[in-house]
Amino acid sequence: MSNSIKIHILGLGSIGGIVANALQEYSVASNTPIKIIPILRNNSKLDYFSKNHNTQIKITKIYEDNKQITTEPFKETTSLESISADNTNSIQNLIITTKTYQTAEAMKPILPLINRSTNILFIQNGLGIMDFLLKELPQLAGDNSKLNPSRVFQGVISHGVFSNEPFHFQHAGFMDLKISQLIYSANTRIIQTNKQVAEILTNNDFIRTMAEIPLNVKFMSYQELLTGQVEKFCVNSCINSITTIVDCINGELDGICVDIFSEIIKEILQVLPTSTKYKDIFSYGNTENDQDLPVLEKNPKDVLNFENLLKYVIECGCVINKNNSSSMRQDALNLRDTEIDFINGYIVKLCEDTGNIEMCKINKTVSILVKLRLSLNRKRGK
Repeated sequence: MSNSIKIHILGLGSIGGIVANALQEYSVASNTPIKIIPILRNNSKLDYFSKNHNTQIKITKIYEDNKQITTEPFKETTSLESISADNTNSIQNLIITTKTYQTAEAMKPILPLINRSTNILFIQNGLGIMDFLLKELPQLAGDNSKLNPSRVFQGVISHGVFSNEPFHFQHAGFMDLKISQLIYSANTRIIQTNKQVAEILTNNDFIRTMAEIPLNVKFMSYQELLTGQVEKFCVNSCINSITTIVDCINGELDGICVDIFSEIIKEILQVLPTSTKYKDIFSYGNTENDQDLPVLEKNPKDVLNFENLLKYVIECGCVINKNNSSSMRQDALNLRDTEIDFINGYIVKLCEDTGNIEMCKINKTVSILVKLRLSLNRKRGK
């Protein structure tokens, strides 16, 4: 790749931080010119980042005996206030790592800089983000949408990362980052062929760059990502919510979490297959290769069953990321809103939409308890 590539990162929290660092490391190691432009919330935060951190971030790799890394300065860092005042340059590539519930508001100032040539990659927890954005931002919906569906991508990250202080991130567990095209149109089949996946990698410089950064990135078909996304969704539904409610780090749940995790997962496996958005992935097999469909590393029918999901949630959440403090717990400890409505609360929403509210009693109770914990923390913090 000879030409310089410019990548904006909306949100420089834990996930945005390790992605920005990985892009910087790849740029140096491969001699690939990449202009990395973090976008912070406001000018006050930008001023703090510049004066107190020289636009550098620190990463402690807990999984590598607490190895410390300090990045080179991100000299192009801007803010939503500053970038919205400068409408002279469009955004070529945008990685969004904000909290799900913050995404619509955060995107409003940069909508004038987005066009149908813009690549957008969402790396966030939960399900249902596009439904939420299309409802909240009419500019993204309909025939005149600013989005080009072929340039919208979803990332599912399994790395464990948290932060106890601004711009210093604890990388607690190294796993992977799965990326695929995000198929969100009701009229588009969610099953992609090998040829479609290969064409994206061949023709899209941004995706080829992301596939090379040192976060164990895997670019795949949407059905492969959905399988991984449901796995990660179950991890978040169990780990994030329960660590928040009982206020503990992940590993403390090892050996004592089977009962509650089991009830959460059973409901998810009852609800998701009834949704038109996800039912195809639950019936996808590895026997349809006459259609040039990917042979999945793990058959969805094997992955998306109760016993295997329970094992995966415990292994990923409580063992590999045992030293991690979940993002939801960190939000609650810092008295910030949580993403519960896009995780356990999303299962509740699907049930409400279909009139099957009896199917999600456990996840509804868990959602209520997370909100109770946050309210209690805020009450104590006054």
